[in-house]
Amino acid sequence: MGREEEDEIEPAISIAQSEGISVHGPFPVNALISPPYNGRDYDLTLALYHDQVVSRMNMNETTTLTFGLPFIRTSVGHGSALDIAGNDVADHGALATTYDHTVNLALSRQNTKTFSQ
Repeated sequence: MGREEEDEIEPAISIAQSEGISVHGPFPVNALISPPYNGRDYDLTLALYHDQVVSRMNMNETTTLTFGLPFIRTSVGHGSALDIAGNDVADHGALATTYDHTVNLALSRQNTKTFSQ
C-alpha cells in the first residue's frame, strides 16, 4: 500500500542499530502480537496506525502514545468488547494502567525540563 517500511522504518532501524540500540523489525503486527508470540518480550512495539495493534494487545497492559504532539496524548488499550457489552462486567484495569503510564510520562517530562533549563 505504501513504501513507509522501506523508505522510513528500515533506515531508522539501521541508524538505531549503528548507535548500539537493540531494535528489530519491521514485522507484520500478527508476527508480534498474536499467540504464541505475545510481544516477543519486547519493551515497546511501534506501530504506524492505532488500529494495527490495539485490537490485538493484552488490554490490561497496553497504553498507546501518540508521538509528535506538543502535549502528552495517551489512549487506553481497548477493543470492541461486544461479548461483555451491557453486562456490567467491564474491568477498569486498562484505564488504571494507562493513567499510571501517563502520570509517569508527565513526571519524566517535567524532570527533563527541570534539568535542561
